[in-house]
Amino acid sequence: MRQLRLIGVVGLAVAALTVEAAPAPALTINSSGQALEKIWLRPNLQCQVRRAGWAALAFRQGGGSAYNGACATFVATKATTETYGPMLPGATFPAMAVPKPYAPLGPQTATNSGGNKCVESVVRAGPGTNNNSFKVTQRDCYHPPANFYTTAIDVKSLNSTPRTITVYHAGDCVVRNGTFGFGFFNALNGGIFCKKFPGASLAPPAIGFIPSPPTATRYLEAKRAAFWPRVNGAPFFNNTCACGTSVDNVAGLSATVTVGASATVSGKFRTRFLGP
Repeated sequence: MRQLRLIGVVGLAVAALTVEAAPAPALTINSSGQALEKIWLRPNLQCQVRRAGWAALAFRQGGGSAYNGACATFVATKATTETYGPMLPGATFPAMAVPKPYAPLGPQTATNSGGNKCVESVVRAGPGTNNNSFKVTQRDCYHPPANFYTTAIDVKSLNSTPRTITVYHAGDCVVRNGTFGFGFFNALNGGIFCKKFPGASLAPPAIGFIPSPPTATRYLEAKRAAFWPRVNGAPFFNNTCACGTSVDNVAGLSATVTVGASATVSGKFRTRFLGP
């Protein structure tokens, strides 16, 4: 099995489109009294977190439910024309690059083994009717009392020829109740962070996506309006950080990989929370 190097994850247009879908149900990792009290994963690979001590949820919240958060995994199956993933609260995409919805492949599942609590969703990225579809499995796991949870992503090709894809994972940060903040890139572990206060160091409170182990993924931290248009297959994340500027910020990782015919690539990263 080949390793997907997402381990941890501005197009121009005449018009842009923002759409917020009605929230679907989600499976929940409940850990009352722990650092991460709730972790939600929806069938469409959308995520949300309740951090202990924070009044607001960790990612921008949409209407309809607590778990309608601006955090998700996307898969681009073509260079610029076919990206799959959920519509998120506050996310604006170029009119010709709005993500197409995943197709669910079976019900979500939940497990609890040895204190390691996990939830899993399986979807199809692609129409399923031509040589351009992939089975995507996302598994989120939390082992209290850690201040992070892990996400494992497997992408299986449903094609008869090799195809190049880009996988993204990103979140619109609300760090300790604030939508505006600063950024930080950790060159030692490849992590990209949103943080509340300015400065050259990674001072809490903060939220970050960290490759596990560190790999040569691409990263981006930017204001919301500039961030989401890059989740469209090209021009990808460009290893930049608006670190010293206070913006309504989003952060994430991406990885581009060629998947062989009927092959599977895998990746893993951590979503880490710093400070009370």
